[in-house]
Amino acid sequence: MAEGFIAAANEEAVHAGFYAVLNGKYPSDFWGLVRTVQKAEANGEAKVKAIADKVRAAGFAEAADQMDVFARQEGGHGVRLQAMLDKYQPKKEDTTGKKVYVCPVCGYEYVGDINDEDDSYVCPLCGQPKSAFVLEK
Repeated sequence: MAEGFIAAANEEAVHAGFYAVLNGKYPSDFWGLVRTVQKAEANGEAKVKAIADKVRAAGFAEAADQMDVFARQEGGHGVRLQAMLDKYQPKKEDTTGKKVYVCPVCGYEYVGDINDEDDSYVCPLCGQPKSAFVLEK
């Protein structure tokens, strides 16, 4: 079990490095990417908490207590990312009168007409094809 948790921790460290690299290399709408990741992290708190509740109900209170800590950390990631967005992101693009397509898997927002993209276009975060995107506005 410990090996599994160590592997998860190492993956989280890799994720952090990945996000740092994206800051310098992401070719388009970096801040849209950060907004998407922020939502996922903030929502992760409730999801991990729900799993912890099931673990507790199964009689593993100690493990559930630790998972509650993880849940709060996920929520904390969301708060931290929101603070970075509030402080550093350029003024959010005004989407009034523009089409906004949302990836149903990760929440990435594509501003403009996604149909102008080549059929090989995929979500830059999760790889969903453009046909999966849903028109929001």
